[in-house]
Amino acid sequence: MLFITQIGQRTSARSRGENIFPNLLKKLCVCRAFMMKIDLYAVCYNEEAMLPFFLKHYEKIVSNLYIYDNMSTDSSRDILKSHPKVKYNTFDTDGKCCEVTLTKIRNEEYKKFSYNCDYVIIVDIDEILYHPKILDLLLMYKKKGIECVHSIGYKMVWKHELPMISIDKQIYDVFKKGVFDQNYDKINIFDPKKIDIMVMAPTIVKAV
Repeated sequence: MLFITQIGQRTSARSRGENIFPNLLKKLCVCRAFMMKIDLYAVCYNEEAMLPFFLKHYEKIVSNLYIYDNMSTDSSRDILKSHPKVKYNTFDTDGKCCEVTLTKIRNEEYKKFSYNCDYVIIVDIDEILYHPKILDLLLMYKKKGIECVHSIGYKMVWKHELPMISIDKQIYDVFKKGVFDQNYDKINIFDPKKIDIMVMAPTIVKAV
């Protein structure tokens, strides 16, 4: 499982099992969301286990979640369609992983619906962008004219068998330790009016 943490700054600790959530805040400053419009884009395939935590995290941050479902066969569709902020879309690659299609979704779809947003977030369903005051941080970045935000990638680790996590909790209340992996560093957040192309693997940005 991949978490993205410490947006906009690089931490020095790199040892296995480091605690990357030392001061987890239970509440985000939701009022900041009214000062900015942020939309999120993600693709989905059979993510019923992760979706409740994904939606619970991002619903506090974004105005809309544009989710593109590759014909999931589990309960992902029902979970997504029941959420008030989700804009549900489908695509079909006939059960194959098609990077060309995924790249096209990431590059083009936000231009149809979110061009006037302050920021757009593009992530996978198993990626949680974490900062203890993420909305305050993005508001500060917006005021400074920062066009894209580089986040630091960690693979989360667990010593024993994976625990069952109640959806009443957040997944990062349980998984608090991770291993830094530079391969997962990404630019996940950008100003759609200033960035013309986002290719997430490999990460490429082209300024307007």
